[in-house]
Amino acid sequence: MSRESNAPWGASQGSANPAPSSPRSHSLGRRFFRSISNILACAFTILTCAAGAGAASQKEAGTFPRDQKPTQPPNQPFITKKVLVLNYDPVLSRHGGVRLHEYLHWNDPHRLNAGYLEDLTEVSGKYVRWSVVEFRDLNEWPPFADGFRYDEDSYLEAVSSRVFHQPDAGDYRRIIKQFDLDRRVRDREVDEVIIWAGPWTTGFYESQMVGATAYWCNSPGIQRTGTPLYVIMALNPERGLECALESFGHRTESILQHVYGGWNSGTNVAHLWDRFTRIAKDAPGMAACGNVHYPPNGVADYDYANTNSVLSMADDWLVNYPDFRGATRRFNASEWNFDHRQYLKWWYQHLPRKPGRYSDGKLNNWWSYIVDFNAYPESR
Repeated sequence: MSRESNAPWGASQGSANPAPSSPRSHSLGRRFFRSISNILACAFTILTCAAGAGAASQKEAGTFPRDQKPTQPPNQPFITKKVLVLNYDPVLSRHGGVRLHEYLHWNDPHRLNAGYLEDLTEVSGKYVRWSVVEFRDLNEWPPFADGFRYDEDSYLEAVSSRVFHQPDAGDYRRIIKQFDLDRRVRDREVDEVIIWAGPWTTGFYESQMVGATAYWCNSPGIQRTGTPLYVIMALNPERGLECALESFGHRTESILQHVYGGWNSGTNVAHLWDRFTRIAKDAPGMAACGNVHYPPNGVADYDYANTNSVLSMADDWLVNYPDFRGATRRFNASEWNFDHRQYLKWWYQHLPRKPGRYSDGKLNNWWSYIVDFNAYPESR
């Protein structure tokens, strides 16, 4: 798990998952910030991208072209989710009266929020629509669980010295109470909460599930009696859209692991989620679509620019699911232009989104589980 909106400057976004050859396990002691090895891995990815940008994917005879899109049923239904946005972006009265993101030259949270939701709508085949019911620009600092809050001077001093408040846990319960989130969810005013907060302003997780049956969603669930499930996404305006999409990706992995009852994407697969996330490193010749940190040809976390070509069943998931035909094709990271954000969009676009249920009783549209989890017993 990771407290992503507090990630250090230049650190790599997303929780550090173990290699997909073994079931996912999570340590409550794991902190959000990255080890230096992950930072170096990201730097290596950038260099590899530059070196391998000209590499072409290899296509096998009789398989689907790279730009083939899955066939969508006519009048494909869609769902609309209501979003409350809490933007912790205080005004710095002693530094020109500008917002925190302006003073530190971060991205504009309004633009990031719009791009993030637009990307998710696009990659879900427009199945998921979003209605921002309220966007609150907060002239305050987010609370820590121990009662501490930064102010203008203490935060900028911490930024300068790189010595930040510990322990770094954010006070979710105070935020839930302050903004009346449980009631608003019960009254169907809000389905989803997005927090924008700068690095180290407090210790938010990338995603946190709240509600009566809340379970692991890249962090421990917050149990709230009588409240339907909802997710609080905490995103970082210092980072780009690729990191916001990665945070949503870890939420996706957690929910689908819950739905299918486990996750082992090596050779010993137990269900479709295992099968979807296989990578060539752990299942040679049987790779499918990979996971958030590992593309199908990845050999390390964040290996989004790997020029090595592998045989993958990704086209079978994109075009034929749920009627698999064994379609395979060999490709490398040129499939997503060696780019972090484009890989994640590629990955989301391969998630099943067909009507009906599979022979195992699970929905053929995984997006329903990811954003409409209250509607189905297996995702509650």
